[in-house]
Amino acid sequence: MEPRELLEGIRKALEPLNEAILNHPMIRDAEEGGRLPINTIRAFVMNQWYIVNHDLRSLAIALSRTRNITELEFMKMLLDGDYGALHELMKLMRELNIEIKDPLMLEVVPEAVQYTHYLAWLANYATIQEFALAIIVNMPVWGSKRGQAWQCVT
Repeated sequence: MEPRELLEGIRKALEPLNEAILNHPMIRDAEEGGRLPINTIRAFVMNQWYIVNHDLRSLAIALSRTRNITELEFMKMLLDGDYGALHELMKLMRELNIEIKDPLMLEVVPEAVQYTHYLAWLANYATIQEFALAIIVNMPVWGSKRGQAWQCVT
């Protein structure tokens, strides 16, 4: 099976999950403007601060394991994207009067920790191809207008 076919098959299997994400009440409330409680926004941003900080480290590990220029350039692109997101997140944190501090000092949901640990495991032990697949499989959801609903609260 070709890599593109594998990716498309996995994305097809994930369609019900992706629809659940895109139709989550929190995303709908964010899109409607003014309906998302500030405490929900703050909690979301703090969890993102934890996640993005750890994603950068995992991406750096994966970048260090690349074996050719194509893999290196792909991982560098992902790393640069998360680095830019980190700075955008810091702007949002300042707007919300959230102290920018060590993410380990924040209260985050267990799922944020679980996700970052899984990505770190992949960065260390999966092949670059497996790591890349795990990273890009849901990009159509997270990259969609609705998947970026947190931007609607800024």
